[in-house]
Amino acid sequence: MKAAKSLRSRALDYLSRREMSKQELRRKLLPYAENAEEVDALLEELSARNWQSDDRYAESYVYSKAKRYGRLRLTQALTQQGVDAEVIAAALPQQADEQQTACAVLRKKFDSPPKDLLAQQRAYRFLAYRGFSGEHIRYALQHAWDDEM
Repeated sequence: MKAAKSLRSRALDYLSRREMSKQELRRKLLPYAENAEEVDALLEELSARNWQSDDRYAESYVYSKAKRYGRLRLTQALTQQGVDAEVIAAALPQQADEQQTACAVLRKKFDSPPKDLLAQQRAYRFLAYRGFSGEHIRYALQHAWDDEM
């Protein structure tokens, strides 16, 4: 009969696969713990040893998603994972990068500039869903198909 895994080994298994936020790791470990204090103590130890870091999690998440999504959507996703606002702000891309990303995402989805109002609204909704601000969406709709891009 196979012995039950310890809470520490489960946590290390999860963290060896990918970075996780403290809240996500806590949620995954709670079903295997006898009480929540045990999980909280383990999370503090992992954080103290720098094996779990919300900073690294936010950086890796933004790095993997920033080419497809805007700051608003990235902020929302990281907030849902329990990452602090200061950590999120430090990990997000710069505003100039955001404009270029919005243009690239729009060009990838649509072959040519929107011809009529209905097509413009569709493109606007698409970029808004992707988490771009109204300012960046308007910029992308005006400049995405410029020759210098």
